[in-house]
Amino acid sequence: MVRCDERRPHLLGLRENLADVRINRGPADFSFHAISGLHTQPRTPRRTDDRTIRFSKGTLWHAGKGTSAGIRFRNPAEPPPVIIDLPGEAWLPRDYCADFRAKIDVYRRLSRATAERQVADLAAELSDRFGPLPDEARRLLDFAKLRCRAIDLGIDSITRHPGMIMIGHHDRQRIDALRQAAAKKGRVVRVVDQKTAVVPLHADTLADPNKLLASIRSLVDLA
Repeated sequence: MVRCDERRPHLLGLRENLADVRINRGPADFSFHAISGLHTQPRTPRRTDDRTIRFSKGTLWHAGKGTSAGIRFRNPAEPPPVIIDLPGEAWLPRDYCADFRAKIDVYRRLSRATAERQVADLAAELSDRFGPLPDEARRLLDFAKLRCRAIDLGIDSITRHPGMIMIGHHDRQRIDALRQAAAKKGRVVRVVDQKTAVVPLHADTLADPNKLLASIRSLVDLA
């Protein structure tokens, strides 16, 4: 069994734009499809208390406990999912948004977003409805913006590794353009092969979720 909770929406097996989510009578009564490899399998989660959902294996993504946001987005227009596996809490806290249906709607809209403007509009809507964004919600939206930018650059994944960030991609021309733009700013992007590039970073940057996200964001904005 895989234990998932509201603090990790990416563990809820959200499929593509969450069109498969069906809420029937209440927050504890819904169904969706989880993704296992390249196959979709129906799953029926069971709410075991006021914040925890359990379901059988086949989840879309499983991140380390309390250490990584591990958000995996699937966009209908982009078959390969964009994997953002970086440290930091990224979710909608209960004391900020207690309505489970509203949370599902936010996650659905984030997974559908293909432009940063859409994420910015959602951020403004959340602020108007629930008040100033807490750090966790802000990071969730920042990850969504990063994912939109990654799609523009032909990037499939951004993951943290010892001493570096690894970038998976499917567009060598765009990655070469990013490498050249980074070199002009004194930054290093090493193209390993047709599908992989690495970005060496200092240990203190890799260890700090905010510094790391800012560093990656400034890098992808160079292209």
